[in-house]
Amino acid sequence: MMSKMIRWPKIGDLIIQKSDRKKYMGIVYEEKKGRVFIEWSDGQIPPDYWRANGYLAMNIHNLYATFDIIKTHV
Repeated sequence: MMSKMIRWPKIGDLIIQKSDRKKYMGIVYEEKKGRVFIEWSDGQIPPDYWRANGYLAMNIHNLYATFDIIKTHV
């Protein structure tokens, strides 16, 4: 049985966000109060990402069609 937390983003995980018909890739570098902060590759930042607020971890966990999570540890 797979843990429900396997989709919970942690520091070091690769996040792939699909929006605007584009894919944005980045690494989670900080977790704080249920939010995750991502360093995006190639300076490409999704239009709905605010550096000061990051993303709610719960949204990344729940939005299967928008976010892929590549775990760097299990």
